[in-house]
Amino acid sequence: MNTNMCLACHSKATAASTGAPTPGDSHFQDRDGNPLDDVSGARYFCAQCHVRRVVADPLVSNTYQGGK
Repeated sequence: MNTNMCLACHSKATAASTGAPTPGDSHFQDRDGNPLDDVSGARYFCAQCHVRRVVADPLVSNTYQGGK
């Protein structure tokens, strides 16, 4: 709960070996745009903005078809 497991693969230090994309440069800036060595505390909890990837069956059936 207090550790960002996303960064285990997605950090700048590990992404090359895991093949995972790294967070954008904006994630390594403070609120004034100054560069940081690590992910900003304001962007540390990825699931606040990003959806977790899970292989799972849909919770409800869906027959939606996109516009034509």
